[in-house]
Amino acid sequence: MNRARELEKFIKDYSERGFRFACQLCRSEEEAKELVQEAFFRVIRHWDKFEPSSNPESWFLTILRHVYLDAAKRYERKNCRSLDALVHGEDGSPRAFSEVIADAREEAPLDRLEREELGAKTRAVLDGLVPEHKAVLTLCDMEGLHYEEIAVVLDCPLGTVRSRINRAREAFKRKFLESCREVVES
Repeated sequence: MNRARELEKFIKDYSERGFRFACQLCRSEEEAKELVQEAFFRVIRHWDKFEPSSNPESWFLTILRHVYLDAAKRYERKNCRSLDALVHGEDGSPRAFSEVIADAREEAPLDRLEREELGAKTRAVLDGLVPEHKAVLTLCDMEGLHYEEIAVVLDCPLGTVRSRINRAREAFKRKFLESCREVVES
């Protein structure tokens, strides 16, 4: 099979899997489409460097993960704001950004069903993790990759994958329990 047909087959085979992975990382279908498109652009640009005997799925998911991390860094540089920064409140008076955010959270509807609430809380905790923890949990617990495959995607030793998964699960558990305590205390 020639390289152009191999590339076409590669894109066809990994589009859906890449989209699911990207959706888990960024929680937005539109952003996921853009991430996958950028990842395939990089695949096409570097197709001549791809070794057909290597694991194509791991190669692609690694590229997709890098695209996500690059986008997250760009977003953070562009949109981060200090919680102490002064902004204008609804009445025009200067208020700390943290106060404005707190007000917006208090306005959220409280009458959700328990299942929806748990799902939203789980997604929020996952989204609140550092990108490294979020990626490893998504690969392992949501995408079902084996530790060996994750090691290839993350380009690190198997032992590092195990420790990262353990730390990520501990961080998730701690943040989830904290969010549950906040609900009980309020």
